[in-house]
Amino acid sequence: MDLNRFTNKAQDALLKAQQLANEYGHSSVDPLHILISLMNQRDGVVPEIAAKIGARPQALQAELEQVLNDRARTYGSNAKAGLSRVASDLLTKAEKEASKMHDDYVSTEHVLLALAEDSSVGGILKRNGI
Repeated sequence: MDLNRFTNKAQDALLKAQQLANEYGHSSVDPLHILISLMNQRDGVVPEIAAKIGARPQALQAELEQVLNDRARTYGSNAKAGLSRVASDLLTKAEKEASKMHDDYVSTEHVLLALAEDSSVGGILKRNGI
């Protein structure tokens, strides 16, 4: 995975996902953190896509936050959360999506496509109309 091939918005989403994982005391960044950061991007494409296809963004956000709150937390560590294996694989899938579309850069839409196929969050997206 080459982060230099990710757009600024996609890189920002990954940074925000890491911050979110740290705030919740999670030891690693996983697809859930990435999805939440994409949904929270102001002027982002992902919330716009969700709205245009008639999804329920508020319900999705509530479900995502509930899942985060239910997760185990680690305390006492100042280490920054790194990418989990699943998140790393997800970003590799996003790169493949970009390549299939002949795009030079991996954008947030490519990450969303990869998330939709992910077993850990794909069902949440589907339940909420995405």
